[in-house]
Amino acid sequence: MQHQAKLAEQRQRAAVREQAAAVRRAEQAKNAALRSAAAAARASEADRKRLEKEAAAAHVAARQAEVEKLNAQLAATYDAVDSLLEATLAVDDYVDLNDLRRTAKHPRFDREDLRRPIPTPPPA
Repeated sequence: MQHQAKLAEQRQRAAVREQAAAVRRAEQAKNAALRSAAAAARASEADRKRLEKEAAAAHVAARQAEVEKLNAQLAATYDAVDSLLEATLAVDDYVDLNDLRRTAKHPRFDREDLRRPIPTPPPA
C-alpha cells in the first residue's frame, strides 16, 4: 500500500510538473507571438513608410514630367504666334473690303391683294 501511495504521489508530482511546464510553454509562445507581432508591425511600418516615400517621389516625377510637357506645348504655341506675326509683316496682305461686299437681290412681290388694308370689322 505504501508502494501504491508512493506511485500515486510521484504521478501527481509529475502531473504538476507537466502542468507547470505547459503553462511556461504557453507563456513563452504568447510572448514570442507578441514579440513577432511587434517586429512585424515595425517591419510593416518601415515598409509602409518606404513605399509612401517611393509613391511620393513617383508622383512628384510624374507631375514634373507633365509640367515639362505643358511648358513645351506653351513654347510651341508662342513660337507659332511669333512666326505668324513675322510672316504677316513680311507680306503685303491688303484686302479691299468693297470687293467682299454683296448686294442683295430681292424678287418681285406678286401679292397685289395685300396692297389694300383689310376692312375693319363692324362693331358688335
